[in-house]
Amino acid sequence: MKTQIIRLDVHDDFISTRDKMGWGQTGRILLIWPESGHVLNRQLDLVLMQRHSQSLGAQLALVANDPQVRAHAYDLAIPVFKSLGHAQRGQWRVARRRRAPRRPAIQPPEGPPQDLRAIRQELRPAAPAWLERVEVRVGVFSLGVLAVLALAAALLPGARLTLQPVIRPQSLTLEVSADPNLQTNNLSGSIPARPYTIVVEGRDFLLSQGTQRVPEKAASGQVLFTNLTERAIAIPSGSVVRTVGEDPQRFVTTRSGNMPGGIGNTLSLPVRAVQAGEIGNLPSDSLVAIEGPLGLDLTANNPQPTSGGSSRQAAAPTAFNRRQLYERLEQELRATALSEAQLQLQTGDLLFTSTITLTQVLEQAYDPPALQPSERLNLSLRLEYQVLTALQTDLQTLAISLLDAGLPQGYAPLPETLSIKHLSSPEAGSDAKVTWRIQLERQARAQIAPSQATAMVLGLPPQQAAMRLTAGLPLQSEPQIALAPRWWPRLPLLPFRIAVDSIQ
Repeated sequence: MKTQIIRLDVHDDFISTRDKMGWGQTGRILLIWPESGHVLNRQLDLVLMQRHSQSLGAQLALVANDPQVRAHAYDLAIPVFKSLGHAQRGQWRVARRRRAPRRPAIQPPEGPPQDLRAIRQELRPAAPAWLERVEVRVGVFSLGVLAVLALAAALLPGARLTLQPVIRPQSLTLEVSADPNLQTNNLSGSIPARPYTIVVEGRDFLLSQGTQRVPEKAASGQVLFTNLTERAIAIPSGSVVRTVGEDPQRFVTTRSGNMPGGIGNTLSLPVRAVQAGEIGNLPSDSLVAIEGPLGLDLTANNPQPTSGGSSRQAAAPTAFNRRQLYERLEQELRATALSEAQLQLQTGDLLFTSTITLTQVLEQAYDPPALQPSERLNLSLRLEYQVLTALQTDLQTLAISLLDAGLPQGYAPLPETLSIKHLSSPEAGSDAKVTWRIQLERQARAQIAPSQATAMVLGLPPQQAAMRLTAGLPLQSEPQIALAPRWWPRLPLLPFRIAVDSIQ
């Protein structure tokens, strides 16, 4: 006979299993339980599946290892196998139902009838001892009272008071100083002066305003060499002859020559000054020294003066030009440092421009580096400056401390109403302190405790309550009283039924 095999999942229930059973049209249905998990292990589930299989005209059998499922199947006469192979090879015999053992009939007890009232009293359990304690009863009673009060709070009339407390201005004018030696504020009116360091660099130039003679042509002449030996001597081009003294003038031969052998023989060669300019125009008998080994074998002399050396006038920066350019560029960099420092500060911070000082020259380069001829003088500077500042936070802290000292009793400052006005320009003194005058202003509002306002109006009519609040509290305007319900003639007697709002 054809068998429909249905494998159950761990999440299957009767409905999903019934749907699976209804898909096939076979004479036998075999349900295979999963190896793990508890699926359809109630007897009711097996009864329903057995009925459904019977309605389909099929015989139901199970493959399950769950003891509970096997026990229910045995009670319902459903064949159960250990594996799919046993189910396919074995016969589906219907097991007999186990009969429930018969219970003996209950015989009425012999003797006189029992007292049912006494039996009921004995069977009724005694109340726990803690229920008889006084504190437990008081606690339960208190909970009941609180529940009643909560109900009353929801049902009894209420009121809302809208109050506008008085606002008073505070003002103080004083002279404040910024001291670089302070680390914290001083209630005498002093705050720390914070040093701020800036490094700036720049370049500038100016046209040379001086003149300087510049060598243009080198002097030339003739030098007569005399042989001091018996052998011939070759004199190469570029041999050096010079004057004697602390600042010798050097000349070089412009061509080579051969000195004939023999003491007293002479050779005249042309020479040109190494350094151009009039300095090379020498009198006769000036070039008498020979540099190098030739000086041991030869003597030299210029019978005629050297000539032809000349110079020209050229533009050149002077020492005044260098100082002028440095001062001009330094002033520009000083202004740049102040501008950069102002951009770096936070809103409200003060920059004391009069305190800026040059602390270090990091780089200074002139072009040309010395007083040499040039059409223009270039300068590159990299400088470090330091300037004193006053932070807005320090000023606000000082202002709050001073204004709090004069705050009237019962008032509190309003946030975001503090203003600081600078009445004069900061001036640096000889003691490195910077002083100026400021004006501090702030708004303070009267503090009204809601419990105080509530206690003043309990049970009063609205008009009388408004008059009492106006007379007893610092109010800016007449208080507003709203009752709920509106037609209620008096304010509530319970304080928690009155809400108090303050207008900012």
